[in-house]
Amino acid sequence: MDFKDRPLLVLALGGNALSPPLQTSDYESERQIIHDTGKTIDQLIELGYRLVIVHGNGPQVGRLMINDSADGNLDIHIAQTQGELGYLLAAASSNLLVSIVTRCIVASKPAPAIKPVGPWRTDSPPADAPTVFSDKGWRLLVASPRPTEIIELAVIAALSNSHHVIAGGGGGIPVTSSGQPVSGVVDKDWIASYLAIRLQAETLILATDVEHVFENFGKIDQLPRSELTIAAAEKLLESNEIEDGSMAPKLSGAVDFVRQTGHPARICHLHQIIAALRGESGTLLTGAV
Repeated sequence: MDFKDRPLLVLALGGNALSPPLQTSDYESERQIIHDTGKTIDQLIELGYRLVIVHGNGPQVGRLMINDSADGNLDIHIAQTQGELGYLLAAASSNLLVSIVTRCIVASKPAPAIKPVGPWRTDSPPADAPTVFSDKGWRLLVASPRPTEIIELAVIAALSNSHHVIAGGGGGIPVTSSGQPVSGVVDKDWIASYLAIRLQAETLILATDVEHVFENFGKIDQLPRSELTIAAAEKLLESNEIEDGSMAPKLSGAVDFVRQTGHPARICHLHQIIAALRGESGTLLTGAV
């Protein structure tokens, strides 16, 4: 079978799953986690897929922001971490993966600060920056605008016919239609869904650090969902049970992909990707009524 005739799988890897927030400067732990992820990537390739891999970068950007907290430099930090994680993912696989620095166009109108980036910290938070608090400490919040276009889409499409590709890292570097950087972080699940739709992927997998989509997540009566229809997923999103900066982009991105392609999407734990493909783990999203 020619490479371009292999089924295309778009795989989104969560930034927290690749590098837990508390490990703010432990590159060796990050190397090991990504080395293990490389084994899964190779398994998917052995199963006959061609891959487009998207990754998160919240902890990695947060690590850089500890020493440079200026929101105006977020575009540079996203580019830096696209290189960091693209390199580590490529090095972790025994197959050739090509990594592309990716930009995406977003609306120039400011978006609300809802996306947590970086580690949980216990020092004094900055007085002039949006933050979120928990018993772990505080994290910075930044804007998370929706992408409208990927500038390098044609290049990604061409390369994906002959190579496994890493693209859209960290959701892509957000810019205006004129190319000016926008202070914010695009959710990588939106970019993964966008790529999966426009590249006509057969499968979309959104891998994270939980095993399922849950109803009543974090409550005593939380219920894991092994399968969801589009209608059920939209009902969950409308109920506000799903966090805006966490599971909501995964679920809404999966809904968009299933609705526009008719193909299934899966949300699963980083360590259960193969099991999810077999229907043994994760949440399967379908268009079934």
